[in-house]
Amino acid sequence: MIPKKIHYCWFGRNPKSNLFYRCFRSWKKYCPDYEIVEWNEDNYILNNSPVYVQQAYNEKMWAFVSDYVRLDVVANYGGVYFDTDVELVCGIDDLLGYESFFCTERTDGKEINTGLGFGAVKGNEYVLLMRNDYNGVSFYLDNSGELDLTSCPQRNTKALKAIIGEINIGKDPVNINGNLFLPREYFCPLTFSTMLPIYQTENTRGIHW
Repeated sequence: MIPKKIHYCWFGRNPKSNLFYRCFRSWKKYCPDYEIVEWNEDNYILNNSPVYVQQAYNEKMWAFVSDYVRLDVVANYGGVYFDTDVELVCGIDDLLGYESFFCTERTDGKEINTGLGFGAVKGNEYVLLMRNDYNGVSFYLDNSGELDLTSCPQRNTKALKAIIGEINIGKDPVNINGNLFLPREYFCPLTFSTMLPIYQTENTRGIHW
């Protein structure tokens, strides 16, 4: 069972926004018995992470640092991860009985996005596979210093395909050996053009603003 623990990342030591506090309050409201852990420079040892992560940190590309750290902490401790702009609209206890859960942000269901919210038991093979995909990778494309801005949905989905093949999440959740893949309505009901929650349904657990 996935432990009742919510992880989030805040690297860079910048002030937190009003949206963060709104989302944080929603976690406390709908997950009142969960432990909430912030990961930052003070409790996460970046020097032990892959060179990709250290380079991204040096470039102040905090989102790319979080892309790795979220996978690492869930792999090591188990629990649930949310980006700091994910607002819950109901509880998530029913998702904890799986080995892991992930959600897509696309209507075609062909990519997952771990930033929307995902959870897993400690040592989950899917999370480990995505995490280990960062080993031996540079954040720079070549000697010109150009940054590798490949998004986490692209990178993580490509890594997963090595063991589960093509991802194709339709209107209903897909269960693969106890690992649950959710349609976008669960955590990403917004349209990218209007930012309106037109995909929100009774199944919606959170909104990634």
